[in-house]
Amino acid sequence: MTISAPTTDLLKACAKLHAAAPPSPELVGLTRAFIDEVTKGEALPPAVLEAFDELPPHGAAWLAVTLGSAVENGLDPSLAGERLLQVFRDWLARTTEQREPDRMEALPTLAQALVAHLARLGALRSRLGAD
Repeated sequence: MTISAPTTDLLKACAKLHAAAPPSPELVGLTRAFIDEVTKGEALPPAVLEAFDELPPHGAAWLAVTLGSAVENGLDPSLAGERLLQVFRDWLARTTEQREPDRMEALPTLAQALVAHLARLGALRSRLGAD
């Protein structure tokens, strides 16, 4: 799957997010363009889900909440739900073991995005409830 300009632009912008701050007008515009694009399709480029391993915590959290907004606008939550759960679990382990301040600060935003997905993924939510 080729990566579109809205996806590339958003991933580049997320790579520059190293602190919690209100989004710039440019970031808001890039985010809207990405959401508009992915809610029209039936898939996410693999680069979006892979980006969580490379982005700084605040950039990854912004990408996650962007995916949550896309879900609220019609994106299939199963496209990213399992991946966000994996990232969330990894972050919990890392913040517990290593006390990474940036990751700890970005964790609530990631959790918010995960909730947006779990609210629409009944089977995964049930599985987690039984865990």
